[in-house]
Amino acid sequence: MARYIFYALVIVLLYKLIFDFIIPIFITTKKMRDQFAKAKQQMEEQQNPQQNNIKVSTENSKIGEYIEFEEIRK
Repeated sequence: MARYIFYALVIVLLYKLIFDFIIPIFITTKKMRDQFAKAKQQMEEQQNPQQNNIKVSTENSKIGEYIEFEEIRK
């Protein structure tokens, strides 16, 4: 009889541990991971247009920096 009470107590404690502690940790971890991924994606989207503008402006400035010419003698 005591053995059945002990097994029932162990089963209840394991149930509580799993459903009140372990599963909420997994759920919270997944939510945080998704939020960090979303924030990282937003940061990359904000930085990409800035980097593209910098590349375009440097390419445009290189085009106008050097003009090859020949001397004309009279």
